[in-house]
Amino acid sequence: EKLGFTITNFLGNNKIADFKPALGFLFSNIIASYTFWGYTDLDITFGNIRNFIIEDVLENYNVLSGRHDCIYGKFCLFKNEKQTNTLFLESRDYKSIFMRPQRFYFDSCNVVIEAENSILNFSDYIQSITYV
Repeated sequence: EKLGFTITNFLGNNKIADFKPALGFLFSNIIASYTFWGYTDLDITFGNIRNFIIEDVLENYNVLSGRHDCIYGKFCLFKNEKQTNTLFLESRDYKSIFMRPQRFYFDSCNVVIEAENSILNFSDYIQSITYV
């Protein structure tokens, strides 16, 4: 309802990962009192991230990723602000990705890293969150 269009059936449970970049927008009422929100894989546990992400970094960056060269679907933090919570809307493909049943790895950089390509030398046919 919040997105303004209908989501169709998923092909498998991995499709839900395509929606990770939209979580701050979709659940803005739930996360309103938090400074950051983020996503990771279900099989990863962090504990208190302030033990390894220093305050200076948290204060000076709006998006933190588990990789230096792209948004990484396995770990990403977003400052809880309108600009970052709606960043996914900047993708020319987000509606198409959300409405189609197959997974597009929108939460990272499509399949570029998995294919061991540089994100700088790869013409991505889907504009994932890394490219916005």
